[in-house]
Amino acid sequence: MSDDAYKRAYTREKMARLEAEQLLENKSRELYLSNQQLSDANNELKAKHEELITQQSAMVKNEKLASIGLLSAGVAHEINNPLAFVNSNLEMLESYWQAMFCLYKAVESNLQGSGISDEKRLLLTKLIDEKDLDYISSDFKNLFEDTHDGLERVTNIVQNLQHFSRIHDEDWDHVDINSSLESTLKIINHQVKNSNCQVYFDLQAKQPVWCNLGELNQVFLNLLQNAIHAMEAREEKVLSISTTQDAKTTYIKIKDTGKGIKPEHFEKIFDPFFTTKTVGQGTGLGLYISYKIVKDHKGDINISSDLGKGTEFILELPTSKE
Repeated sequence: MSDDAYKRAYTREKMARLEAEQLLENKSRELYLSNQQLSDANNELKAKHEELITQQSAMVKNEKLASIGLLSAGVAHEINNPLAFVNSNLEMLESYWQAMFCLYKAVESNLQGSGISDEKRLLLTKLIDEKDLDYISSDFKNLFEDTHDGLERVTNIVQNLQHFSRIHDEDWDHVDINSSLESTLKIINHQVKNSNCQVYFDLQAKQPVWCNLGELNQVFLNLLQNAIHAMEAREEKVLSISTTQDAKTTYIKIKDTGKGIKPEHFEKIFDPFFTTKTVGQGTGLGLYISYKIVKDHKGDINISSDLGKGTEFILELPTSKE
């Protein structure tokens, strides 16, 4: 083979090898990019799947809460009936005791006179001493007062539970917003006591507010619980609740002396599933739901927070029906 033919053959082989290498490189690059896209798509699917699971879990929890709310309302309704006849019976027992007490006083008075034989006087005196009727007659009044107080507390709890559990969409009405705040706070009274939190009211709103009471109670519950949780690690625990009104707007302020909100969290505070609580303590839906409810009421919700000193939520609601 001549040198020219050898060079041409070598050149062709070299070009073919370079083309093959280039083709292999291109295919490898395409394969890498495809693999990267597949990996990204897989990660995105995983993220969406996890988000879907979280949403489903939250929906299940909300459904359970709604069921508990309906159950609580039903239980409260059922408790009302026995409460009514227990109260009625207690009133009758008190009137019976008054009659028996009058008889006891009459007997005690006659024992001081001379119109009774020594034998009967001794017998009655012995009976009074054995049954400790002096103490019973004085303690009976205290027992009735304590029982009345206990029944009144139970009645108030039931009424507050019914008041709080109004969840139907058609339940729009003119509502005493001050009573609503007080009733909601009583629902979580055990949390307030356990946290050793001091509560101060300054309720100056006079005009009823047009709202869906059940939904607004949910907002109050979320904000009050958040305030209590924010003060868990604080020495000074003060919860301040106030209401004011101008010509068109009702202002509701809930202020705590908790840890405050970090500036970088302000823009996320009403985002769904955003929470600074540890796993298992919050779903991140409370403030999101509260925000949606306030907006549905044509109102607004604002935050003022000083890191390390506390937070104040300010609700602005139209007082009258638009």
